[in-house]
Amino acid sequence: MKAEVAGKASAQVVQGMEARVTQTEGGLAQVMAKAFLHLIADSGNGPLIGGMELGNDGNVVSLRFLTNSMEILAPNGASEGMEWRNGYLRVWKGAAQRIIGASFGAAGDNLVDYFGPNVGAGAASKANAVMWMDASGSAYFGGQLSAGILRNAVQTTTTQTVGVELVNGPFATNGRVRSVTVSFSRRHIRTKTTYGSDGFVAGAGQNTARVEIYRRVGEGAESLWQVLNVSGSVMILNEQDGPDSATSTWGGSFTVNDTSTSAQTMTYRAVITSFTEQGVRHESGSFQQQSITQSLSIISVEN
Repeated sequence: MKAEVAGKASAQVVQGMEARVTQTEGGLAQVMAKAFLHLIADSGNGPLIGGMELGNDGNVVSLRFLTNSMEILAPNGASEGMEWRNGYLRVWKGAAQRIIGASFGAAGDNLVDYFGPNVGAGAASKANAVMWMDASGSAYFGGQLSAGILRNAVQTTTTQTVGVELVNGPFATNGRVRSVTVSFSRRHIRTKTTYGSDGFVAGAGQNTARVEIYRRVGEGAESLWQVLNVSGSVMILNEQDGPDSATSTWGGSFTVNDTSTSAQTMTYRAVITSFTEQGVRHESGSFQQQSITQSLSIISVEN
């Protein structure tokens, strides 16, 4: 079926079926059953082909869609459904949505995974997410309730140091004891890939960090609650017939029982207030590669 206007624009529907069996010289049979539906439209910019193709070769059944977007909606309307468009998959029901993919969300957030309120793909952001992951490898995990335990956990993997903060809450509590774990870790690896007799040398200073944890009960004032003092070290491996490496590490954690019995919401905030690093240099004056990973997390568990 085809409709056309004076060679300027056209729309066409093409469908077909094919069944084929062939015998090879080795006596093997090859089979193929195929059906397709193609929708072809040309508005003057060249033909755009969409549709679907279904095939079966006796071993694998394959289904291919040629489409820019696809929606599956519940019969009761748009209160729940699933859509694929522009490189991301979005699933929603009621007030919640989950989005996985690329090219969605607030400008600059660079999201690849999102769970939060059902505000649509364009309005999804780190600011309104319960959980998010971005293309740089950073992530944020909000609170969850499972197996009769109130568990609220957050994490940041940004490699910035002084001034970085992480907020867990506000979240509801049953007024029982909460086991709160705060941890910080960082690893900085430097690599000299060219061989030689010179190598990495550790200099002055120490690997340390201070993380202050503040607590807020309900709508009350925030106050300093705990301090995590982090230490670290430098490990150097120099090879004459291989690459040289220097690895600086920081690490520390604690678990404290919060016995405040308030049934109001709780908020914990951790902020890195100081950071020092032991000097490391290569005797040649330079090195080719380096990588930095870091994690700051707060976990609250109430049984």
